[in-house]
Amino acid sequence: MTNYIKAFGTERFARIFAACTDRYGSGDPALTDWPNNVLSVNTVVYDSGTIARSNDSVVHRVDPQELARCERLAAAAAKITGRSPVGMKSEGDDPFHPYFQVVSVDAHGAPPGPPKVVDAALVRKLFGNTIAPFDHVFVEPLREGGFFWKENQSDDEDDDAEETYGRWRELIRFFTESDELVLPSFASIGFYEYKAPNGASVLDKTEPPGFEMKGSCLPRMPFAFTHAGSLVGLFGYVVWT
Repeated sequence: MTNYIKAFGTERFARIFAACTDRYGSGDPALTDWPNNVLSVNTVVYDSGTIARSNDSVVHRVDPQELARCERLAAAAAKITGRSPVGMKSEGDDPFHPYFQVVSVDAHGAPPGPPKVVDAALVRKLFGNTIAPFDHVFVEPLREGGFFWKENQSDDEDDDAEETYGRWRELIRFFTESDELVLPSFASIGFYEYKAPNGASVLDKTEPPGFEMKGSCLPRMPFAFTHAGSLVGLFGYVVWT
């Protein structure tokens, strides 16, 4: 019989998500979850990686072996990127951090398996609907030549450009060649004044009461799924002001 670990909202992931949930003193959080931020000011991230709003009910059964697998794989991915900046036109030098979201098993201990489709709707669901509804989510396969890859070309004048692309190639190989992972993908969440890669306008919904400005810390995440259906990857963000 499997023993389950209860999912607690702790400080495990709080620090790495904080910049994307912080409203930096702007707007009115009593009127909206997104006064000046991409992820809800009420975002809670549990030990298992489950993302929700603080008043959401979260029922989650976590297999300890699957948790250990996710921890190991996320740590291995983070070792590749190290403390190197996320890049992609960011005005900051913040690095990627290991992140995982362990799948919840049913009452009989059976996991659902990986998703059939990896798209914006899935990413919003995985983020517990904490992503601002007026911020675009763009999801693509994790491979050379994609949007995230081209975004890094803006940084290729740096002396360490060759090293930067070397790390990205190693990271892509890690996610695509591992027999423990499937569906390697990259999610870009939020584009500020830039249009999304699909050409959609940036602010295509009515600004809510309490909104002051769009958040400038925009999540970026390479990830894949285990055969059980857990998300394993890295979480980082670009700063566009």
